[in-house]
Amino acid sequence: MRLFWPVLLAVLILAGGIRFFALGLEDYWLDELHSMANSAGRRDEFENLSYGVILPHVDHATDLTERSTAAAVWRTLRHDSHPPVYFWLLLGWRRLFGDGEAAVRALPVVFSILSIIPVALVFRQWGKPMVGLCAALFLALAFTHIQMAQENRPYSLSILLVSCGWYSLSRVELWARDEPVDQQTPLGAVLPPGGATRTWPCTAFASISPC
Repeated sequence: MRLFWPVLLAVLILAGGIRFFALGLEDYWLDELHSMANSAGRRDEFENLSYGVILPHVDHATDLTERSTAAAVWRTLRHDSHPPVYFWLLLGWRRLFGDGEAAVRALPVVFSILSIIPVALVFRQWGKPMVGLCAALFLALAFTHIQMAQENRPYSLSILLVSCGWYSLSRVELWARDEPVDQQTPLGAVLPPGGATRTWPCTAFASISPC
């Protein structure tokens, strides 16, 4: 199907337009503030803030400081159930683009858009490119997929890595049938799902489900 890539690009542009629309309109909610504190390596300070009282002068425990390093993120996650990969990436993203709601949420939006591509490619390599494009359009318009993209949480990254894992596993199937597939495919089938479990533990179930 010669129009596969132009149509997929159009779907990705549609997905991006939907996800970037009004991205910074709402303030951060509590879980997003947890992500900010984790990426700053200051989760313990955030958790120690007083509740139910007005604090006239308070240090923002989500702000980046000179002590906000990858090692600090690793240490602070003893207070959180999520693995560190997303928060490491968020730390670098914040240093580049700042702390505004739209700027920070743009990171999961990028992951969300990219996660559509492997889904389309899975069907394409099995000879059903039209089905792949329909699946891509479905994800581009899916409410939950959009909702997860617009939150500063690791779920979009998890979806991207699981999608890449499914694509790699489908290539392993072709490789096992002696179809023309590159020799690095078996390793590629392991790395994305393994990385997904370092963003959100529950992705382990999605990663092994195609097996």
